[in-house]
Amino acid sequence: MVHEASEASCATQTALRKRLVSLLENDPFKPDAVSRIEVRFGRAEGGFEAEIRFKETDEQPEARRSLRTRGFDCEALLGAVALSMVLAIDPVRGLTLVSESSADLEAAGSADSTAASV
Repeated sequence: MVHEASEASCATQTALRKRLVSLLENDPFKPDAVSRIEVRFGRAEGGFEAEIRFKETDEQPEARRSLRTRGFDCEALLGAVALSMVLAIDPVRGLTLVSESSADLEAAGSADSTAASV
């Protein structure tokens, strides 16, 4: 993983790596890895931005993803970047995380509406 951040950036390589290891439940960074992921964080108009570049092998084209925040919520951008990377590294684990998050949101919504109707 290559990580570039300017002084105007919000996320550090250490924070991103910790988030990935936590989500994947293992350390995906291996010295002999064929795949390469580059992340660049910076400021955008009205918020932060990140560009993710993923290259599986030399023969395959590079995949890119750009993410931006509305406002200066670094934690939200870091989470979105980490989830995008998890989906690229381990799609099955990534989809499991998305499903769990959706179920948590639905449960929270049900609890809120129950509390409101009491």
